[in-house]
Amino acid sequence: MGLNSDIIGFGFFSKEIVKHLEYAEVVYEGVPEGSVIVAHIIACETTPQSTELANALGFEPWDFTKHRFEAQLVLEHAEQLKLLPYHFPDHKDAICDLIALAEAGFSFLFLVNG
Repeated sequence: MGLNSDIIGFGFFSKEIVKHLEYAEVVYEGVPEGSVIVAHIIACETTPQSTELANALGFEPWDFTKHRFEAQLVLEHAEQLKLLPYHFPDHKDAICDLIALAEAGFSFLFLVNG
């Protein structure tokens, strides 16, 4: 059975993070600064992608105790994340966006399906 996964982020909206969110800037025009928003950041379509991403963050894909994580974990593993040997087809700059949203204080969920 194959494995796929996603990283979802949630945190406070600011105009500075719009370029790291999934929708066009125009969609966020009416969102007040400080509103809590949810963003789909990364979609891994294969078992190797899901495993490598989880491992780069310091855990195994099926370790449910690690599926909610804070910005600090992303920032501590930023260099490993930047070295991932693949890119995500539906979000070219996904790793940069993940790191930028961590820098903005977002929290994250690793959602696994398989």
